[in-house]
Amino acid sequence: MVLAYLFINQVHVTWLKLITLKERWTNLRQKQQVPCYFCVYCTDEESIKCAVHPDIALSKEAINCLDYQPINRRQ
Repeated sequence: MVLAYLFINQVHVTWLKLITLKERWTNLRQKQQVPCYFCVYCTDEESIKCAVHPDIALSKEAINCLDYQPINRRQ
């Protein structure tokens, strides 16, 4: 009886870990779609992340930002 309980408990813990990994993977994929990191308006300042849209900078709302301007690295 105890072994069955331990087995069920281990399966439950493993299931919760898999759910957590899936959520983290989903969040990482969404963050990769945010263009802010490659935009000329993105700053390194902690208080203001974006000069144009500081309220949505580095969030899911910034994925389709109309003011996105890619950084020109060929200077």
